[in-house]
Amino acid sequence: SSGINAEYGEIDRHFSLRCKATGVIPHLEVSQPLIRFAPTALGDVRQASFYISNNASKGDDASRKSDNMRKSFHIVVPDGVDLTVSPSVGTLNPGQRLRVQLTFGPTLKKEDIEQKALETAKAEILKEIERKKREEAEAERVTESVATTKKGKSKKPVSKPHTPKSPQNVPATPSPLENIVITDEARIAAMIKLKTNFERRFEKVLIPCFTAAGECTHDKMLDYKLSDTVYLQVHLPAVKPELVLLSQNGSSIVDFGNVCIGQTRKLELTLKSISENPVSLTTSAFPHDGTFQKVNATRDLEPLGLHQMILEFTPRAKAKYYEVVEVRTQRSTLHLHLHGSGVEPSLIVSPDSGTLDLGHVMVGEILHGTFTLKNSSEIELQYGISLLSEKSDVVQAFT
Repeated sequence: SSGINAEYGEIDRHFSLRCKATGVIPHLEVSQPLIRFAPTALGDVRQASFYISNNASKGDDASRKSDNMRKSFHIVVPDGVDLTVSPSVGTLNPGQRLRVQLTFGPTLKKEDIEQKALETAKAEILKEIERKKREEAEAERVTESVATTKKGKSKKPVSKPHTPKSPQNVPATPSPLENIVITDEARIAAMIKLKTNFERRFEKVLIPCFTAAGECTHDKMLDYKLSDTVYLQVHLPAVKPELVLLSQNGSSIVDFGNVCIGQTRKLELTLKSISENPVSLTTSAFPHDGTFQKVNATRDLEPLGLHQMILEFTPRAKAKYYEVVEVRTQRSTLHLHLHGSGVEPSLIVSPDSGTLDLGHVMVGEILHGTFTLKNSSEIELQYGISLLSEKSDVVQAFT
């Protein structure tokens, strides 16, 4: 414990305040209590790491139980922070050190995208209402002008008194601003607007690392105390990206689905530059086995330009494939998560013998026979039929 005398003065008056505090030694020690991430673009990912150490040794207090020498930790990231910790829970033996990895991936908040899409939809509806009002006013003006011209100098007819309708007889018209349905296209447009107008965002996050003596398991929860808590301060700067993905509803997950072994499926992705300067595009290496490939060349983009990237998936075996491809610019990186499954084709021919016997046929006569093909695989199959006796290169293709 220690005491501190603090004085506060104002207009030659001094008040003394005595402060007391108690210093404690935490169960675990972190190597770097302050972590500063480099500026990271929306949709990009950066990583940092630190170490958690249990500096206690069994020789410090031999009378203690061995269970008390083991220390556990639990790192809790506040909700709404674009940060993940791995591992977030663990137990360390005396003298053990564990590496903890932080991953920062800034994104737009879903609430902001929905709000922006709703505001845009309301603005479009109000704009349409104003346009219709102007058209109706113009049509009414033209009608009155034509009627006045036809009357000429004729006697002005006596107008009938206007009787307003009773409010009870007027049906309530629902407002077009109610029950607005937000489409995926509206969300993509809102996302592009938010990213285009995005300004630098900086967050300081204080992350608690709760520590306690003993081993933390699924069946045993430890009693964490506030005095034994270690805090990490993390700086999270987010900046505007240079590239956005328009296709796949803006999602970076590119799923090719099920594809037969040996067959190829192509998908076209639309990339858009939201930078005011020319953008140079490069991609990371694709798999050497040719499972995922880029068909067309990558070219540089003009300001606010578009690029169509064609990818293809050709499975070599019955398996699930996963690959991460990076599309890089000078200041940001777009991560594409490629998914696909190889399916073994299965086609059953009937008759089972594989021979279609048409029997004896008179010369000049025609006899028809049929055979059945059944697709017993999980996906649609493409097949071809040709006559081996003709040795023709032309094959009739069917699905």
